[in-house]
Amino acid sequence: MQQRIMAPPATILAGAALLLAVAGTAVAQANRLTVEEIAAALRVQGYTSISEIDTQDRWFKVEARDAQGQEVELFVDAESGELLQPGNRLGIEEITALLHAMGYAEVLEIDAEGPRYEVEVRDAEGREVSLGLDALSGEVLGVEYDD
Repeated sequence: MQQRIMAPPATILAGAALLLAVAGTAVAQANRLTVEEIAAALRVQGYTSISEIDTQDRWFKVEARDAQGQEVELFVDAESGELLQPGNRLGIEEITALLHAMGYAEVLEIDAEGPRYEVEVRDAEGREVSLGLDALSGEVLGVEYDD
């Protein structure tokens, strides 16, 4: 006689959620460029002496020398390989409009921090909020309510 053992539905759902999370992480990692690909792309663009490549969120922070031999700090999108430059990041006016569209009542401070904007705002209830925004898309990367 054959006997079947059935797992409780909660166990099955938890297992499915874990599999989806692992699969999602694997897909995200599969879409990321490698350090070698980033270095090769930068060399093609004339950068040399690439001394350091670190990952930061969805960015690679790179220390290198430009075509004139000057030391530079670069930020490269980990999926597209796009180099963050002043002309392709959102401007202060765009960030301000985006924050107002999100419902923040007042923009107190905006600082460019590499591939991110660090922003201080006041919400509709008057609370101060610190936000991290992606410099290219405006995507909210982090939220912290100040006490």
